[in-house]
Amino acid sequence: METEHSENLENQDEVEISRLDQFVEALGKSVEDSKVAVFIGSPDPDSIGSGVGMQALVRLLTGELADLIYTGEIDHKQNTHALNALDIALIPLSKILNGGSDNLLSKCYRRVIFVDCFPRDETENVEGPIIFDHHDHTDDSWLYSDVRQCGAVCSIIWEYLDAAGYAFNNDQDHGIIVATALDFGIQNDSKELTSEDTGDLDIKAHTSLLPHVDRIKLSSIRRYSKPRYHIDYLRATMEECNHIIKGSFYVGCAGMLSSKQRSEIPTLADFWVELEGIDTAVVFGIVDKTKLVMSVRSFDTGVNADVLCKSVFGAGGAKKGAGTATVDMGPFAITTGSEEDQKRALESTRCLIMDKVVKYLSDA
Repeated sequence: METEHSENLENQDEVEISRLDQFVEALGKSVEDSKVAVFIGSPDPDSIGSGVGMQALVRLLTGELADLIYTGEIDHKQNTHALNALDIALIPLSKILNGGSDNLLSKCYRRVIFVDCFPRDETENVEGPIIFDHHDHTDDSWLYSDVRQCGAVCSIIWEYLDAAGYAFNNDQDHGIIVATALDFGIQNDSKELTSEDTGDLDIKAHTSLLPHVDRIKLSSIRRYSKPRYHIDYLRATMEECNHIIKGSFYVGCAGMLSSKQRSEIPTLADFWVELEGIDTAVVFGIVDKTKLVMSVRSFDTGVNADVLCKSVFGAGGAKKGAGTATVDMGPFAITTGSEEDQKRALESTRCLIMDKVVKYLSDA
């Protein structure tokens, strides 16, 4: 039995090294006057941590300092606090594109690596992308991809760093910062290693990283303060006209939000799903009067969050128990008309989405 266990460990190490070799080949060698970009999409703890980890991996393998690029708003207070506490510098995608096409990314960088996201919208036509994610999707055009079912992408990135011999205890090379960012991403996305998606890789990564984590910084990131407007949106989702509770599911509308308040939608979904008697919570709102944004949280194994997002919105994605969708409202954007007209448009949208979600959940 002991010999069999040792052989399994050796086989696992060989698999990790094989993945690393394939990644190294796809990454290519350093080229003068050309850089690598690590694209993290919309920043959250897992994408920030995996981005920082990938940046460290690229530097270890090629000596290059990759740019960390994001899109959208850094709207969640905890994300802002994490970036400040760990001194992480991000570059907005809009600054790179500067009104041009997404092909500029391929022209500015010799290789673009996507972590915790995949090419879409402004980055859809990037040439030869490399993908690391834990959401199901495949594409033959990707130069290299590692898409696995696990609690956090940070765990996948840790595995590559570990296989490459990265020294997390080397503070001069920001090893402690990298360890802290990765472990925070793992703990956050796996809900302290208790989510249904949490696997052996997440536990192994967390156990390995924990001795090197800056616990003072990690503690300060966890103690972020919620904005005062959080109470206003929580109150809105409590109003009778803005929510439906049917059986064990809750559907609520947060109303109109600015792009900087967008993170209230998943925050509210997290709040409602933890209420007694609620197994599934769906919260949606209209961001900047032009986008419908929905977040799903569910402890019900019978509810497929990914299918729910795509059935109701025709877009979005999810892992087990958590999903999000964003849809451009196009000609139905609530940007014109009087205040009363806009209120009526919001009411119509609210009723339409609520009906679709309730119908889906009732039939599920």
